[in-house]
Amino acid sequence: MSTLEQFKNYVKKINDFEHAAMILNWDMETKMPKKGAKAHISALTTLSSEAFKMSISGEMKGYLDTLSMPDEWANLDEISRKMVEHIKEGYEESKNIPEDLYARYVELTSTSQNVWGEAKHNSDFETMRPYFEEMISLNKAMAQYIDPNKKPYDVLLNRYEKGIDEATITRTFETLKKVLYHW
Repeated sequence: MSTLEQFKNYVKKINDFEHAAMILNWDMETKMPKKGAKAHISALTTLSSEAFKMSISGEMKGYLDTLSMPDEWANLDEISRKMVEHIKEGYEESKNIPEDLYARYVELTSTSQNVWGEAKHNSDFETMRPYFEEMISLNKAMAQYIDPNKKPYDVLLNRYEKGIDEATITRTFETLKKVLYHW
């Protein structure tokens, strides 16, 4: 079996873990009985953590390094090249995040999502406050592992909109203000 085939099988396994986690998440948001939350959150955290561990593993690095070598790269089709580039970008971004920090992030996200429905229904912000505070803290911590030389906000923005930072957003809104206020 070629390195590319092994790599694709490895990525498929990661995707399978992520797919199962998404189904659990969907079930939590739609049909799950209230008493099922603890078990769902545990399973979701385990599946997501395993996918994360695989995505930053030495085995993943080996595949990415091998497939990026000039001789290997030259033999890849365009789709495989894009796949390697995309996964390598994610690997580089996440490789320094401690596994236990990531697991806590997943667990907190799932737990807070479960609490959110009732808090929202009761207009009870105070129930959500500790979850929001810890979520902000965890995101800042992960941003420092991703790129300690950038402000956390810039790191987090770039995760969702490549190439965007606070300065770009500020310029965009300043332009919008000028246009809208001069109408």
